[in-house]
Amino acid sequence: MAIDRLGQLHALPLDGMAAAWSKWQAQSPPQPTLPEVWLDRLIAAERADR
Repeated sequence: MAIDRLGQLHALPLDGMAAAWSKWQAQSPPQPTLPEVWLDRLIAAERADR
């Protein structure tokens, strides 16, 4: 069962996080990153979007 993370981010609306998520997913293959590092990146992307 796949989770629609992108859809959930847009529904909240967390469009900055959604854009960062899409960019990361577009990498081939996505680079592994510690969860704390990725959370910091998502928060920074959302702040920049707002």
